[in-house]
Amino acid sequence: MIITAVCLNPCIDKTVTIPQLVVGGMNRIQSSRIDYVGKGVNVAMNMRALGIDVACVGCIGHSGGDETIARLKDAGAEAEFIRVDGAERVNMKVIDSSAGRITEINEAGPDVGPGVYERVETMAATYARRSGWVVLTGSLPRGLGKETYARLIRAVRREAPDCRVALDAEGEAFALAVDERPDLIKPNQYELELYSGATCDTAERAASVGEALVRRGIPYVIISMGADGAIWLEGQERLFSPALDVAVRSTAGAGDAMLSGWLYAYLNGMDSRKAFRMAVAAAGAKVATEGTQAFAMAEMMRLYERTTVSEI
Repeated sequence: MIITAVCLNPCIDKTVTIPQLVVGGMNRIQSSRIDYVGKGVNVAMNMRALGIDVACVGCIGHSGGDETIARLKDAGAEAEFIRVDGAERVNMKVIDSSAGRITEINEAGPDVGPGVYERVETMAATYARRSGWVVLTGSLPRGLGKETYARLIRAVRREAPDCRVALDAEGEAFALAVDERPDLIKPNQYELELYSGATCDTAERAASVGEALVRRGIPYVIISMGADGAIWLEGQERLFSPALDVAVRSTAGAGDAMLSGWLYAYLNGMDSRKAFRMAVAAAGAKVATEGTQAFAMAEMMRLYERTTVSEI
């Protein structure tokens, strides 16, 4: 069995570091790097770094697509993408060294055109038949409707009833997919507030909103709150873990790392508390890693020993 990550809107992350961001003025770059990524690609690369067999499937532009696919295959992942016209979108991350802040400027990406959804569904269902989990994550490209993830969940369950589904999305795409009761969801604070219309600025408030999703029949809920920590909800269980104190090199992909760490723990038979700790440790390991590259398993395991969990 493998893990299949569905990535419908890959991107090229360009991360630049400057001494101090001057809005409306001249900014000189100290260092820069380029990573060929996307949330599904991130999950796939993380899982390979953790020794898990994985496939990454989806849509990809002609320009930049070869590099993304090569990166996945070089890591030992299966990779199958539908080629669409245009270039992969470029997402700019500007790191302000003086303030420790990261500003993101993201492109929309190419329009996939008509008839692509049916091909995506067929591909996702085919991989689901040999997968323990299908991970649906990231933004949707122009040309695919907001109901895409909901439809994919129905297709996976129809074609592969034993395959579980994890969801990490936002906005209407998230709301429609939640109606299909995926097995795991991982909203961040902003995504949860957008979905619920409620303020989730404390762990208690976020947990209360998240509990409504558990009552709707979603077995596992992880809520990531950045520097304010993370929350785990399962049945009557409510757990909180503070964010780890690590040197922040990049926050890009931290949520993907959290999801990857949890899947790794789940596949290795860890209980809820240990799996949640592993998820938080993975996010910390990613934050301490430059750019959007996969984190190191050794760093995740080191941080796991420092991760604490308490009931809320």
